[in-house]
Amino acid sequence: MLENIRDIYGFMLENDATTCWELVKGDFSRSHCHAWSAAPTYVFGVLFLGVTPLEPGFTKVSISPNLNGLKWIKGSVPIPQGRIDIYCKDYGDYIDLQITLPDYVEAQIQTMKNTKVLVNGKPYISDSKI
Repeated sequence: MLENIRDIYGFMLENDATTCWELVKGDFSRSHCHAWSAAPTYVFGVLFLGVTPLEPGFTKVSISPNLNGLKWIKGSVPIPQGRIDIYCKDYGDYIDLQITLPDYVEAQIQTMKNTKVLVNGKPYISDSKI
């Protein structure tokens, strides 16, 4: 999946795209704002940032980032209350995970070993509710 995203969407970025294109590589005659081509935005939020709803309206979410071989990831997942921002970086001996949640959103955070977690700028204690 990651190689596919790098190949296809990298091509769009190399050509200064600000939208997701209906793309046949090298063919600029198709739609340059194509909703069906936006699948990686969903994939990135779920498979990399690891955000999934646990209750309707994203009032409770699960967050379990997965670097999938990357050194770092950074992104946002839009939800009705605003957005969930996530930054995750592998420093070798530990992983730095920073999460910003909107008010009134509860999170269950699952991490790998040696992960330092900050939620809204404060250390995350696994038994506490955010």
